[in-house]
Amino acid sequence: MKNQIKLFDAIKSRIGNAQLVIQVAKCLEVSEDAAYRRIRGDKELSFTEIKKLSENFNVSFDTLMNINSPYRSLPYTFYNQDYFNMEDMDFRMSGDYLTAIREALKHSYSEFGFSTNTLTLHTRIFFQPIFRFFVLKWMYQFGGPDKVKPFSKIKPPALLIDHHTQYNDLVKKATYTFIIFQESAIHSVIHDIKYFYDIHILTDADLAELKDTLATMLNYMEELTANGQFEDGGKIDFYSSGINMEASYSYLYSENVTISMIDAFTVGALSSTNPGTVKMMKDWMSSLKRASTLLTGSERNKIAFFDKQWEYLKIL
Repeated sequence: MKNQIKLFDAIKSRIGNAQLVIQVAKCLEVSEDAAYRRIRGDKELSFTEIKKLSENFNVSFDTLMNINSPYRSLPYTFYNQDYFNMEDMDFRMSGDYLTAIREALKHSYSEFGFSTNTLTLHTRIFFQPIFRFFVLKWMYQFGGPDKVKPFSKIKPPALLIDHHTQYNDLVKKATYTFIIFQESAIHSVIHDIKYFYDIHILTDADLAELKDTLATMLNYMEELTANGQFEDGGKIDFYSSGINMEASYSYLYSENVTISMIDAFTVGALSSTNPGTVKMMKDWMSSLKRASTLLTGSERNKIAFFDKQWEYLKIL
């Protein structure tokens, strides 16, 4: 019963108290009165109900059960916003991350680290047409060709755009950011864009918009690589790695905030606030840096890397 109380406390922290009974009833397909009895503890949840609630409200089952064995993997929670039908919980995910970033920035040192085989969250959000393309790709993978909206009709809700604007403003203020690109990262995105054009999901106009956006992105990245800092003064380093990465990883670190993420399902992520996962990721990326080429501060390395990216762009 103690874990049942913890579960509902965790759900309440995500969706608020006002919607708790309604959302639990909807998830379990029971009446609101039956949901209330479970929340109050008058009726014990079945294991199936615990599983459904944990999955629906993104509550880590390992954390709930206090599983701390060193022989288990550290707990991650899967976050995947529903772009077919965005609801309060979808917006809460991005809102919670903004809150965490603000808390991290209150301290004297804050750090973002990325190692990626595609375009990072920073890049997708900075350049909205790229974000919209990733959503289109997600729709194709999750709903099939029949459920894909035309690219020109994919317009994020106003609240999500507001979250993205806040994200743009906040992340540039972090003390230090570094991004390790797999050498083929940008090429893989260009390949995907061409694929969706070849199967007639992207139009000529869509292709032109995305090509122009990628050109703007490359120019901005070159400028950041040359300057080594964002407009707001936050330091940034770019690296290029010849090592293939099986996934894209990122973390946010400060004295009081630790978040690590592993990209999944195109626009989703496995996320953990466990300090141990961030330490493990920081150590791994530090090792990867040593096996990568630093582009920032090296005109020769910068030119070699970006010349190759501009050649890739000619594919479109």
